[in-house]
Amino acid sequence: MQVVINIVTPVINNQLLIIWVAYATCINPCKYMRNKLITLVKEAARNESYAFFSGFPYKIPQTAMEHPALWLTPPQLSELNGRQRGSTVYKLSAYIVEPDGGRDEQQKEEVWAKMERDAISIARRVADSPAVFGVRKVQCTPGEYTLTSYGELSMNLSMEVEILFCNN
Repeated sequence: MQVVINIVTPVINNQLLIIWVAYATCINPCKYMRNKLITLVKEAARNESYAFFSGFPYKIPQTAMEHPALWLTPPQLSELNGRQRGSTVYKLSAYIVEPDGGRDEQQKEEVWAKMERDAISIARRVADSPAVFGVRKVQCTPGEYTLTSYGELSMNLSMEVEILFCNN
């Protein structure tokens, strides 16, 4: 990776300097951004003790999954800022899945609360990567229906992840 170092004059609140330092950790070339993002989510999920799967949502019922699991749908590129250097924003959507096991409503709420804490932790782990400029719009929504015929509890995790790139 080649990093171009520009001499900049820091502004009062060091905003310009922060952006300059962030470009030193950008991903090059662009074709690796999607793969890097998937790898970041995979590592974050495994750190929270979730088995990792990815693919389109219609494949979930056809897949034999270990539980607990995180199923990442293909990242959606939603923004591109800059030309040779800049950032891209990907929208991520994932399903966190745990077996239901005949839980009553109170037990389901407890499992959803745990899933929500884990989802926030996963988002924070992704945000901690040097290649990630920011994570925003994190949303967690408990699933009303099961995703497979086996019956499980699920939560949809969605977020936007901004990644820096440079093509120098």
